Amino acid sequence: MSKAVFFICNLLSFFLGWIELVKVIPCVVNGNKCTLFVMKGLCYGT
Repeated sequence: MSKAVFFICNLLSFFLGWIELVKVIPCVVNGNKCTLFVMKGLCYGT
């Protein structure tokens, strides 16, 4: 993984982390797979 991609993923993860705090409850209530978790998964390969 290049440094540029790693940096962008970390930056996205930082901002998505804050959004995740707001979105996680409605997401769990709806029982849907969170797009935020999917995006973070793509960045970290998990």
